[in-house]
Amino acid sequence: MSTLYYDTTGNPNNPAILFLHGFMGRGTDWRDISTQLADNFYGVMVDLPGHGQTTLDDHHLFTMENSTKLLVNLLDTLGLPAVHLAGYSMGGRLALYVALHHLHRVKTLVLESASPGLKTAAERHQRRAHDAHLAQKLETIDFTQFLTEWYHLPLWDSLREHPRFNEIRAKKLQNQPHLLAKSLREMGTGVQPSLWEKWAAYRGKTVLITGGRDSKFSHIAQEMVTRNPQAVHRLVPTCGHNVHVENPAEFLHILRAALCSPP
Repeated sequence: MSTLYYDTTGNPNNPAILFLHGFMGRGTDWRDISTQLADNFYGVMVDLPGHGQTTLDDHHLFTMENSTKLLVNLLDTLGLPAVHLAGYSMGGRLALYVALHHLHRVKTLVLESASPGLKTAAERHQRRAHDAHLAQKLETIDFTQFLTEWYHLPLWDSLREHPRFNEIRAKKLQNQPHLLAKSLREMGTGVQPSLWEKWAAYRGKTVLITGGRDSKFSHIAQEMVTRNPQAVHRLVPTCGHNVHVENPAEFLHILRAALCSPP
């Protein structure tokens, strides 16, 4: 199967952490976090299909199922039978899918601003229409204009206050809009199967991280804990959706505690 572009930090003989980025991101979005852990952990930062330097064009490979196969294949290639797995937003949804379908490959699951998907067929149908509209815009309007509209969504209110916001936004321009459109159509929330039932039965060590200014995903995390009390929810009050960028020190504190605690 085709391969994914990836970058690494640390010693490959140390325990490994696989980092999965969000929509319009790339593996190196995690570099600051991964570098801080490099003395004790081997960080693997992947560019998911449609993003960064991963050049896959076959839309079938963009699905959650096939993206999972690509990730497992990468772990096999790197000789990593099991890893700690951290995913943000879209990457968090994929990380949860990986953990639920490959239990033995995941030591610790850390989900930042993620969800098990939409519960009903009606919700998924509505979201597919929404994502299809966004995908069409990616293919038809100027990408800079798309980003301007995207980052005016309330979800990014706190990120827009970040001193490096313009740099963060500019990095998104390194993506190819037609590939991002494929990602939306093939791995958007609307086409993702609901994972709520499988999540309730999951017994792997899991930490959920959300920002206090992101009420939507904080409520989702609270419901996830209600459905599966073995999971732990860590709320970072001053942050919005992108905790590891908005408050990397607190995110690292939570992540280190998760990685070092017993299963």
